Amino acid sequence: MSSERCNRVHLHARAVREWPLWQLPRWLVAFIIVTTAGYVVAIAVALAAASGHESLRDLWLCGLLLLCAALTVELTKRSGENAGLIKDVFAVWELPVAILLPPIYALLVPAFRLTLTQLRIRRVPTHRRVFTIAVIGLSYASASVVFHSITGQGFGEAALPGPGATLWICAVVAAAVTQWGVNTSLMVPAIKGSDPTVSIREFYLARERVHNDSV
Repeated sequence: MSSERCNRVHLHARAVREWPLWQLPRWLVAFIIVTTAGYVVAIAVALAAASGHESLRDLWLCGLLLLCAALTVELTKRSGENAGLIKDVFAVWELPVAILLPPIYALLVPAFRLTLTQLRIRRVPTHRRVFTIAVIGLSYASASVVFHSITGQGFGEAALPGPGATLWICAVVAAAVTQWGVNTSLMVPAIKGSDPTVSIREFYLARERVHNDSV
């Protein structure tokens, strides 16, 4: 191996060692890596399940919701992104993805939105953005599975209320609660691990934040 190549390898290794991720507690590093790995595995499983069931209607609907999310990101540029825990209203576009489309879309749509946020609004350490993508993706995929399990509708079927409107609405509520629960249970350890002084009650149970989540 040439000295120039050795120098490049050394520089790359040094750059990896200097990632902000390694400054976190070891248990938190492991938690972030395991959660992200679980997200990748979930994508692989969802892709395998969706293989052969692709629908032009699903692609059009996903594209429309992605466009709405992208426009919302652009509008958010005026106020910027909060430095702390982000409580946004993107669920207005992303929860319908979990309800109306197969789980693979629920897993991937947050990646599109948060990558756009990283590029267009505010750059944060890559490991934080990737972890957030994994958490939100897993939470919406869980919501999708819960909704379709309650309604009995196949992942490739149009998720319309039909004659069982009451059951359908209850399934939507259950999906929303599931999304919130999974998101919170994965985010809280990361938040407390990175900053033990943070008040979880203030972040999740303050009146304004509860109103935001409810809406």
